[in-house]
Amino acid sequence: MGIGRREFIRLFGAGIAAASTNLSSAIAIHNNEYINRRLGIAFHKPAGWFFANVQEMGQIKAGQILALEDSHLAEYVVESTELPILSISKEPMSSKSDRFTPGVNIYLERLNDTRSMVSCRPSLVDSIQEDVSFCESILRDFRLVSSPSKMFLSRCDAARYEASFMFEHKNLKPTRVRMISVAIEQGIASYSLRLYDSPWLGNDMTFDYTSFLDSVTIM
Repeated sequence: MGIGRREFIRLFGAGIAAASTNLSSAIAIHNNEYINRRLGIAFHKPAGWFFANVQEMGQIKAGQILALEDSHLAEYVVESTELPILSISKEPMSSKSDRFTPGVNIYLERLNDTRSMVSCRPSLVDSIQEDVSFCESILRDFRLVSSPSKMFLSRCDAARYEASFMFEHKNLKPTRVRMISVAIEQGIASYSLRLYDSPWLGNDMTFDYTSFLDSVTIM
């Protein structure tokens, strides 16, 4: 259920008031602390990392190569996949980038505020297992490292798994990527976090995803 609005404001009120960058009335960034009161999420951005431009994210997505023989189906899957509500990365992401960079994509799904919608909703583990099956069908050389398991994050029920796959993009050399996927349930909404890095490219292409997840706060 998250920490609640009052506790959320208590924890981040000072940061909101002293924010050095105001992206909107609902968003504040202060000392690498990202706070979004409208979405009810906050986290600590790794020092030196960048926020992605939504338009660039769309162009980057369009350039990804999927492991599907049917080119029309591959194009449809890419086009129908929603963009994240927020993305951060170690290096600036651009459709012209010529190398992989670690990053985090955050997605949000809101449901209608009805009991029937919530009661018919699949369990987190079932949902994340479906995500595993979907990724297996479209990502080249997808390998499950740890099976979906339950966890808690910011007082919310959550589930996660770890996998790796060959990331292929028209501008990049194929790269094996580690992916940590986390689903978080928050009342009538759910967050999905995808964290990417590549230990195969060396230490500078990895990041402390455990520390990042520990910093996530859900209202």
